[in-house]
Amino acid sequence: MKKADILAVLDELVETMRDQLQDSKRVKLDGFGSFKIGISSKGARSAKAFTVADNIKGMHIVFTPERSTDAAGNRVKQFLQGAKCEELPENKVEKEVQGE
Repeated sequence: MKKADILAVLDELVETMRDQLQDSKRVKLDGFGSFKIGISSKGARSAKAFTVADNIKGMHIVFTPERSTDAAGNRVKQFLQGAKCEELPENKVEKEVQGE
């Protein structure tokens, strides 16, 4: 594929995702994860006192990476499969020589 083809596909993906998300749908990309819109709000004294203008603070995108199950039955997020943490060797910083 050419770069222009890839850019066209990504452009269409963004437009389609925006349309679907704004239509209150979850967008799932197999092997990658899912996206949905989340809302931040502040509480109201009662349901009757709740208004969008006063209580909705904003919106954000919630991304949930795809998960699978490993041999031990643990759920592992797609992007963390095979990731390892290990301690690095101690950093030894030698004194700077003055006058350089």
